[in-house]
Amino acid sequence: MERPNQTPSSSCAAGMGALPGNCAPLAFPYIPMQEQNPPRFSRAEALQAGTLFPGLDLPFKAAIQAKTKLANTALVELMALSFAVDELGLYLTTHAQDQEALELYWSYVKLLKEGMWDLATCANGEPNVVPVAFKDVTADGKLVVGDVFLETTLKNIRENGGRIAISVYDAKTLEGYQLKGVAEYVTTGAVVDAFKAMVEKVFNGAATARGALVITPERVIVTTPGADNKKVL
Repeated sequence: MERPNQTPSSSCAAGMGALPGNCAPLAFPYIPMQEQNPPRFSRAEALQAGTLFPGLDLPFKAAIQAKTKLANTALVELMALSFAVDELGLYLTTHAQDQEALELYWSYVKLLKEGMWDLATCANGEPNVVPVAFKDVTADGKLVVGDVFLETTLKNIRENGGRIAISVYDAKTLEGYQLKGVAEYVTTGAVVDAFKAMVEKVFNGAATARGALVITPERVIVTTPGADNKKVL
């Protein structure tokens, strides 16, 4: 089958370039730089839109977004927080002087990774609360805790079907959340290996992590003082 002629019949003039079947003016492509401190969506809105910034919420995404409404669940709240951290990190690679965005980025990171975590369990009418130092959040929004001196916590979740509550908070700003969910105990895998290496480094080999709790949040409750206190997300 003969292919159609996709080049102009004659050479293009100076300042012009060839397109299939035609000539067109030459152009200098450019990408405009995002302004400093642009408006931002809330964390939940950002996760839904696929961007933290309304200016990058392009019209052609509307049809896709309409089909992907996100449930208001604990897992989605954690995913939104993690997504906001990633989006701000990308923005700051080109806007390092934006102090407001930088402070917001570090506040999110601190709350997600460095905030204080207390684990609460109960069995046979006897409550137990322990602070934890070796913890993280997975990409899919689960909380993971290294097993270092968690004997009573493990005993309780074996007896109560894995029910657990976690208080996550920033002791300085008082921003915090209570998460309620179900814990599963694992003794092998990449998460356990990472905790073992972390604990052994901290304790110079005198202690290790025997396993890890993988916690699936079911409900998030705001504990930050203010109008939203006790709000269920």
